[in-house]
Amino acid sequence: MKSSGINLFFSHSVERLTEVMAEQLKSQQATHSLFQSPHVLVPNTNMQRYLQLSIANLNGICAQVDFPFLETGLFQLINRMLSSDFIHLNGSRLAWSIWQVLKSEQMTTESVYKPIHDYLNEDDSPQLRSAKLWQLSQKLAKLLIDYESQRPEMMALWLQNKLKFNQTDDSHLKQLEAMQKELYMTLVGHLKSDELSQNATLFQLAHSLSLQKNTVYIPPIHVFTPSRLSQLHRQILGLLGQHITVNIYQLNVCLEYWEDLQTENELTWYKKHLSVLHSHSVVSSDLEGINLNNKTHVAEKFDELELLADENKLLRAWGKPGREALKLFSELENDAIHFDVNFNDVWIDNSSDDSQSILKLIQQSIINRTAKPTQISIDNEVSSLQFIEAPSIHREVAGVYNSILWNLENNPDLKLNDIAILVTDMNQYRYVLEQVFEELNQQNTKDINY
Repeated sequence: MKSSGINLFFSHSVERLTEVMAEQLKSQQATHSLFQSPHVLVPNTNMQRYLQLSIANLNGICAQVDFPFLETGLFQLINRMLSSDFIHLNGSRLAWSIWQVLKSEQMTTESVYKPIHDYLNEDDSPQLRSAKLWQLSQKLAKLLIDYESQRPEMMALWLQNKLKFNQTDDSHLKQLEAMQKELYMTLVGHLKSDELSQNATLFQLAHSLSLQKNTVYIPPIHVFTPSRLSQLHRQILGLLGQHITVNIYQLNVCLEYWEDLQTENELTWYKKHLSVLHSHSVVSSDLEGINLNNKTHVAEKFDELELLADENKLLRAWGKPGREALKLFSELENDAIHFDVNFNDVWIDNSSDDSQSILKLIQQSIINRTAKPTQISIDNEVSSLQFIEAPSIHREVAGVYNSILWNLENNPDLKLNDIAILVTDMNQYRYVLEQVFEELNQQNTKDINY
């Protein structure tokens, strides 16, 4: 692999992705300085803990590896590449900075801030005005961060002192965008005060990176199963791939092409509007006005593809977030081609798993995007997926406890960190889990720590 580029590893198994990353980390630590810690960007603390335990189990030890969250890690890496020491202007810091600008004399004198003048009524009491000012600062901070994440092309126009909706006939929309742009430009540096000069958002730091050709060398980074990627994250990963090696490990539950998959709601909407379209007759004619409806040989005929009636229902019900993530990675590949960045995508199969349990068969049907049912008659294969109804939450949790205890006693290879309990509402279940587990732990000689 080249010294810079993007390597995208796909798999339907977190365990296989972990094994591949553990090998990459082992090789990287063997060839780089001990003081250059590999960076593994993770979505949450649970994934961080899982990776630390798994890597230690696979490599013998997990040491000198940093596990920052996605946005924090990207900000730190770009700072190192630019040899800068910017402070991350996140939601709370940005709200405070906006509050300082809104309290300044500039806001009260310039006509571009008229929408804010109208909201902050001069007849309001000082207490009410202060409360409204802070609430407005928080709302604007969230709005600007959302713009940077989901509409980076609009923010790029603002940095060029242009408006995206400049041609619209909606004067109110044009006025609001002009106000937000002026506020944003004040914060990023065109009209900013010295107090804000060491602060930057992730988008602003990435914009600085896009203007740099020579950067400080950074060892390969690893992005593990990012759960919520935005357009900004996609652009940053593409930028990083121009300078360093970026390894991305992404879950993909389906081996087949499934970006065209539609959820039940999307399917209902599609059928409804398609039926309305088919209810209208379409008349086609040439430039001379001659009717072409009966001359099928002079023009191509296009028909809508029939919707798949026999579609995998689980993939259709749960697949939308994964489908949207795949679209982002497809756009990332297009970015790599446009900027001449080396891009490799690899599907990692879980070929070592030869089990034929009902859970395995369900996974295979999703992977292969099939809906054909399979009959299973062997008891130990059927027991891999169980549905149990309980009369109350307490009895439900007690049943879970007894099931964990039984499985630990009958499977010596099973460990507590191999078991997870997922609930629909943690606020509702937390107290019951603690109470039932404490009571049953006192009644049994073997405690289940949680």
